[in-house]
Amino acid sequence: MRTNNETNSAPVGVEEEPTPKAIGTKEIQKAAEILEEYSSGKQSVDKRIVENEEYWKMRQWDKGIGDAVLSGENKDYRVYSTPWLHTCIESRIADAMDNYPTCVFRARQKDDVNEAKKLSSIVPVILDINDYEGTYHDVSRYALMQGMGYTGIFWDGTAHNGIGEILIKKVDALSLAWEPGVNNIQDSRNVFHTSVLDNDLLEQRYPQTKGKLSTTASEKTKYRYDDSVKTEGKSKVIDWYYKRAVNGKIVLHFCKFVNDIVLFASENDPMYADGYYHHGRYPFVPRTVYAVEGSPSGYGITDLGKSTQLQIDLLNKAIVDNATEAGRPRYWSKNGCSVNRSQFNDPTNRIVDVEGSIGEEHLRPIETPPLPGNCINVLSAKIDELKFCTANQDVNSGVAPTGVTAGSALSALIETGGKPIRLCNRSFHRAFKEEIEIVVELIRQFYDETRVFRITGKD
Repeated sequence: MRTNNETNSAPVGVEEEPTPKAIGTKEIQKAAEILEEYSSGKQSVDKRIVENEEYWKMRQWDKGIGDAVLSGENKDYRVYSTPWLHTCIESRIADAMDNYPTCVFRARQKDDVNEAKKLSSIVPVILDINDYEGTYHDVSRYALMQGMGYTGIFWDGTAHNGIGEILIKKVDALSLAWEPGVNNIQDSRNVFHTSVLDNDLLEQRYPQTKGKLSTTASEKTKYRYDDSVKTEGKSKVIDWYYKRAVNGKIVLHFCKFVNDIVLFASENDPMYADGYYHHGRYPFVPRTVYAVEGSPSGYGITDLGKSTQLQIDLLNKAIVDNATEAGRPRYWSKNGCSVNRSQFNDPTNRIVDVEGSIGEEHLRPIETPPLPGNCINVLSAKIDELKFCTANQDVNSGVAPTGVTAGSALSALIETGGKPIRLCNRSFHRAFKEEIEIVVELIRQFYDETRVFRITGKD
């Protein structure tokens, strides 16, 4: 079996005529320009992804995050960040994992019965090898937070000592770029996936890059990492997927390059004359929560709830500040009031020294007016609003509403309240079906050697 890095070689003693390369320096320079255009087109999406990640980490009041900047006072609000939105997202992730899908193949014709049985046994093994349950969790979490999550299904020609295996993993939306204005990523003329790799590893695997790599990898948009992430001694590697019309058929080709250096190009290899992947699809399957027109990305739970979360934090801060002020009163002190302030400010002192007489005209407490009682009601209403808008009512968490005791009534409320959750899960299951279809197509294309799978028998 040929891996992605193998090339045709001539027999010993026979000289081959140099064949022109379909993909060279000129082509990848043009591809880099297209990537720049695509990346500029999704800057608003990338900015929203980075912002939503900060809400997940409860840093919505950090400087530069959305509407959380309030005349430089945002630092005081970090203490008052509440986890209501975080909890709503976590609850929806739990719902997604409670509905974790499985794949069972059905025969369309009598001749397909045996193949369907084989695939029903083999594909779950492939998913288990890839720890697909963990991938499903990570992609679901990303989708619910950001509005879209991407699963990548690739062929890894280096796995199992060169035999090769299907690779399934989560793909960060920040690393993808597609044609602006398309609803489905499969309709994009090109799709790019970028990654940052160490220069020494690149030079080991691709000797043609030695001495030609960048000293620092540049990233247009990146997360606000907790760790100090260095980009020195690294280069940005670009995976370029594009579609071509060949003999009336649309085929998918693939090129990997760094700077102006072609690392691999399927069009330069006669082995891939019919396309890099015969299924003709981009190997990225989106999982969208709330779709929007003109983009394969969507809106997620964070986008729905972050304004309400900020309002909850503001109300929470006002209530806590008011209670704190009432619990630690301040005083008006008239000039010349002979009170020992160090003793007065020390709550452990039982006696405070005073010179002369002292009355209300000398030392008087500052009145702290209590907040109106409806502030608490507004805060509760905002919390309920966040729960309702994100399909996280109390009944979905096992809490019975006040006055509801009948089991049938509770079941009806749970059934009705779970409609948005079931709708979202059905969307995730459709994406799962598309992922499995790609897995089957990769089996059809690349499983050309005998393989042994240890499966569970009928008994």
